[in-house]
Amino acid sequence: MDDRKQTDSRLSQAVEFLNIGSLEEMVNGEIDQASKLAFLTIFRSLAMLVGGDRKAMRHWLETENSAFGEAPIELIVRGEGLDSVVAYLERIRHPQG
Repeated sequence: MDDRKQTDSRLSQAVEFLNIGSLEEMVNGEIDQASKLAFLTIFRSLAMLVGGDRKAMRHWLETENSAFGEAPIELIVRGEGLDSVVAYLERIRHPQG
């Protein structure tokens, strides 16, 4: 399986796991490869932080976050802020200090 098909497959699995309608709409639309990879990074980081707990992952994505001034899912589905959400989760997973 080539990299694009593998990414698409993983993305579909992640979206199906989370079962968030707005994410399904996003991935069924035309999004670029970089955005797909960014979302997968968000999914993996968040899964690691909460032990893969679907309910906790959905809660984090759908709840307003003071770092963003809105729910992370809003930034993700609009496509803007994907990098901000990735960077935020990476800082939590790998704090400097």
